[in-house]
Amino acid sequence: MKLLRSERGATITEVALILPVLILFLTAIMEGGHVLSTWMVLTNSTRETARWLVAAQQQNSALFGTICTGLTGCQNCSGRSGSSLSSCLETNLTAAAQQNEQSLVKNLLNTANLSFTPVPSYTDDGSGSVTSVTWNTTYNVSPVTPVLQKLVSTFHVYSSTTMRVEA
Repeated sequence: MKLLRSERGATITEVALILPVLILFLTAIMEGGHVLSTWMVLTNSTRETARWLVAAQQQNSALFGTICTGLTGCQNCSGRSGSSLSSCLETNLTAAAQQNEQSLVKNLLNTANLSFTPVPSYTDDGSGSVTSVTWNTTYNVSPVTPVLQKLVSTFHVYSSTTMRVEA
């Protein structure tokens, strides 16, 4: 009867049962914080890039000389007119916006994991004047902890911002 009442080893058994659950819970909190931090950085940089695009769109004639300095993928838009000029300026603004977004997050995120899908969309009022700009950014977050790396390869964090052009 004395063996049935002995509680030796009960504590170690309880720890063995609770510890994996506790480790999983702490890992989930750490990864959740990492993904949330990434989402906040991405949301703020996306908002700033959309704001920059709106400002650049309003002043594209003044900015054209400096917007493409040192950028790849830009074209010379001088001498074009109509939809060709509009398309050329949008291409240049997109290249500059991607560089702007990367420069905003380069100290906080790995810019190789950034993707811009699709390119910014411009809405006009029918007269050729831009009324809003939408900028979308996706970032692939790799888990930090080995436990979650076995379960999930990446988390996709997505941010979209639409800024209206106001006169």
